[in-house]
Parts: sequence; C-alpha cells; structure tokens
Amino acid sequence: MVFVTLGTQDKEFVRLLEEVEKLIDKGVIKEHVIAQIGSTYYSSDKMQLLDYISRNEMIDYLKKLIM
Repeated sequence: MVFVTLGTQDKEFVRLLEEVEKLIDKGVIKEHVIAQIGSTYYSSDKMQLLDYISRNEMIDYLKKLIM
C-alpha cells in the first residue's frame, strides 16, 4: 500500500496526485494507493481517495504501512 496525505489546509495539491497517477500508469507504483486529499478536488479510478480522516483512521493506515 502507498499512503499519500495532502493534509488539512484549504490549499489544493493536484500536481502531486497527477504525478502519482502517472507513476501508476507507468507501472512504477504497483501497490494499492490510498490518498487523503483534504480540500483538493480530484477524481481517480486508479487511487482510493478520502477527503478527511480522523486521527484514529490515520493511525490505522500508518500501522498497515509498517506491518
């Protein structure tokens, strides 16, 4: 799993998500991608997108990364 987090500020960061999608398309990223996108408006059929998540949800995702 790849976990991308854009934070909770009211600024968008579409460029990062576009680059992640390019890496998925090129086969560089083969893992399931989950992105916490906050205030960024983005649509993707290649990544699981989450607006905002709680502290506990964030901890759960991070635990999955290290296991």
